[in-house]
Amino acid sequence: MNKESKFIRFKYEDRICYGFIKDEEVLDLSAYYRSAEDLLSAWHRGTIDLGENPSIPAAQLEKISFLPPTASGRNFCVGRNYMSHRQELESKDSLDEKVPVNPSIFLRNKESLVGHKCELFKSPATHCYDFEGELAAVIGIEGKATSENQALELIAGYTCFMDGSVRDFQEDSIGAGKNFDCSGAIGPWVASKREIENPQTLTIETRLNGKIMQQASTSEMIASVVDIVIYLCKFTTLKPGDVIATGTPAGVGMSRNPPIWLVSGDMIEVSISSVGCLTNLIV
Repeated sequence: MNKESKFIRFKYEDRICYGFIKDEEVLDLSAYYRSAEDLLSAWHRGTIDLGENPSIPAAQLEKISFLPPTASGRNFCVGRNYMSHRQELESKDSLDEKVPVNPSIFLRNKESLVGHKCELFKSPATHCYDFEGELAAVIGIEGKATSENQALELIAGYTCFMDGSVRDFQEDSIGAGKNFDCSGAIGPWVASKREIENPQTLTIETRLNGKIMQQASTSEMIASVVDIVIYLCKFTTLKPGDVIATGTPAGVGMSRNPPIWLVSGDMIEVSISSVGCLTNLIV
């Protein structure tokens, strides 16, 4: 059980559950652990204990509803962490300035995020709803890190992140533009760190209605996953379930001529090699 590679949080028969994907089934371990974060931490440590000969309930994958993989309200996000994205957004004069030493951090609240195959809501308050596909790291144990080994030890695994951005509101306030209800998505699951040896060698792709809009390697990040974790640990203790979205590459809607904004009926997908594919419909 400790070696299952995909951790999932889901709804089944009106119950919020958490467990692991095994073949075409979802194993429900929520009766054994009081929270998804407790199970996530035990999975990360390799200490899952279900007693002798447990009877683990299971559900067919197609019969569940996906939830964000953790219930944590701590979703740390990094802005402009790919040079290609900085170049498409900034003027030449500002690009000539030195890239900041530290990553730019903002927060998303949990109400702004939905799970895989759930509907994203385009608010009538905006006509500038944009997409950003990202890799996110999920923390498995509480702690701080000052070195690469310590930073990687804190991470349980990785997931896909769609950092839906309301650009007109973002001009006045990043916090407002990034926190519209049900405007972003995360999932489908947490892929185990054991399956992903190096998070800086993954391919990320964002598709809008089947058309590729963003495509890059995570090797292009300015601040690596390790860099971001170490920076966050300078001012906060990371905890199980914390999510760290690591920034988006070039190709966002606002950078195009004319701009491409998300509208009702659009299908947005964020696909990351060795992690999975997050799919959501805009309503």
